[in-house]
Amino acid sequence: GSCSPVITCGSLYTDTGGTTGGYNANARDTTTICPDVAGEVVTVTFTYVDLETSGLNGGSNATGCWDYLTVFDGMDTTATNLGDYCGEESGDGGTAGGPANELAIGTTFTSTDASGCLTFTFFSDGSTQETGWEADITCNPPLAGCTDDCFAEFDPAANSDDGSCVTYICPCDLQGIGLTTGTCTDGGTDSDISDDTFMITLD
Repeated sequence: GSCSPVITCGSLYTDTGGTTGGYNANARDTTTICPDVAGEVVTVTFTYVDLETSGLNGGSNATGCWDYLTVFDGMDTTATNLGDYCGEESGDGGTAGGPANELAIGTTFTSTDASGCLTFTFFSDGSTQETGWEADITCNPPLAGCTDDCFAEFDPAANSDDGSCVTYICPCDLQGIGLTTGTCTDGGTDSDISDDTFMITLD
């Protein structure tokens, strides 16, 4: 593997080929991007995407991608994993990635970690290399709001929770209580489900 040079706010994040060439075969690269000013957070917005996909199934490490970026919300690869991503929107069109891993032009990642940093790892196999990626890096103060999408007050733009999450709307989060299957029935009668009683029936 290799570590990329330090990338600062206002600069461009690209593959090893830069803006004029493709990426390397058998890459195992790690890049961490942190804000220049303490207390700010990094946002990375992809403006060019051409990473070899493999369709809905298969690929390297069963990701649906032959070559892919993995995104971590923090200073290193022990931080929260935000997923594996690939896509060929900027290249020859190729095979579309699956919906869970499609990296489209305009895709944005913003750190919610206390460090304000994002970490990216890049994996490529030994065969086809596409033309890579380009992404704009910006840094700004965190935007406060409700960051939990299980609440009606959820603000998708917020990256710092301010305690404004009040009305819970995800009562049937079976995985959240350790279940993988089942049926959840709402016992309430009004639109505010935050105070309702729910019955879970196992399949």
